[in-house]
Amino acid sequence: MNNSIFSKIRVFFYMLRQGAKNILQNMFMIFASVSVIFASLMIIGALVSVSANMQTIIDHYNDRPEIRINFKSHVTEDACLAVKEKLSADPCIEEVTFISAEENMQGMLETFEDDGNGDLFAGYTDNEALRFVSLDVDLDSTVSGEEFENYIYNQIEGVDSVRNIAGIVNKLETVKVVVRTCSVIAIIVFGCLSVLLVFNTVKLTVFARRREIEIMKYIGATDVFIVGPFIIEGFFVGLVGSVISYGVLKGVYSLVYEYFMKNTLFGDSVELVPFESMAGSFLLWFVVAGVALGVSAGSLAVKRHVKV
Repeated sequence: MNNSIFSKIRVFFYMLRQGAKNILQNMFMIFASVSVIFASLMIIGALVSVSANMQTIIDHYNDRPEIRINFKSHVTEDACLAVKEKLSADPCIEEVTFISAEENMQGMLETFEDDGNGDLFAGYTDNEALRFVSLDVDLDSTVSGEEFENYIYNQIEGVDSVRNIAGIVNKLETVKVVVRTCSVIAIIVFGCLSVLLVFNTVKLTVFARRREIEIMKYIGATDVFIVGPFIIEGFFVGLVGSVISYGVLKGVYSLVYEYFMKNTLFGDSVELVPFESMAGSFLLWFVVAGVALGVSAGSLAVKRHVKV
């Protein structure tokens, strides 16, 4: 029993030594294989990150009224309330909410305070040009946001701007579908490319040792004993490529996240998904995908040569 365990340990360390030897003898191809896996996982990770943030932005806008009508500063609250009554009587409109000039000003102040610029904006609170009233409108599901937007501009006087949240959400949904489609295509294309390059890298080593492998097979060496070093080589390539891609993606994402959060404006600011909330999943899937690609490529490369 002890001899059997000791023998298995010796075989394992032999495979490790041979795998390390293969890596050292093919450093250039190993570098190329690691680079492809790194680039593949980086692109896929970036697309997944964009998709996750797109969903967050869509959820953010879905929680808001579909239409925001901002009136010019000279429009009084009474005039705005008269428009509110007119719109509320329309059966195609579910709800209309009035927003006073003070509420709009307070919203801007809170946004600037969150950005650390509250003191700079405080001196402009009495500026009449920045005091305006608004209406938030929720439409019936059968009504087009674009048609209602055109109606407001053409039929209501004193309108400064109309923010069509429904239109924004529809466009974001389209972008999200495109990103998801690109993610699937990227997984297939770059997955195949990674396997192909690692396969060719390992195949060079296998070809150089084909006679040795045939002799080992004839004298009774098991497939595991022969294939093991090449599996370790593929494992190393996949592991290194996945860890590097995770580290670079984390760094780039953190820079983008910091830049985005420092450059949001007013009440339309949207928080991105913090990387920490995705870190565990990314690391797990990167390592699993990288190792799976490397090991599968190594196995395929040596499979033909063990059949003597």
